[in-house]
Amino acid sequence: MLIKMKRTEKGSPDGIKVYEYKAGFQYNINEKLRNIFISIDACEDILPERKAMTTPKNKMVKGSEDNKEAEAKAEKEKAEKEKAEKEQAEKEKNENKSKPLNPDENSANASSGDDGSPATNNRRKRK
Repeated sequence: MLIKMKRTEKGSPDGIKVYEYKAGFQYNINEKLRNIFISIDACEDILPERKAMTTPKNKMVKGSEDNKEAEAKAEKEKAEKEKAEKEQAEKEKNENKSKPLNPDENSANASSGDDGSPATNNRRKRK
């Protein structure tokens, strides 16, 4: 905790070593030592203690009744989305199975020996 010393005092942050805290200087000390210095009016807080945050009424706390309804709704929407995605994937899979295979133009050329290369063109000329 950040404090500013009002007057010079000695104190021990760990109960073993004693340090001198000089008036006018700022120090980052533990809460126990800070409370001692505050009680003897030897220091002041630089940053005021933060108050505990309260949950705004428009925010839901996990486990509250309102939140349970929202969680159930979110779970339902998630399940519906997953179901729709699964159905779409199944539909696409079935469409691919029912489509007739188109003969590949390259495979037809390969069977005739015409791959468009200059060597193939030379063979035709010789015949």
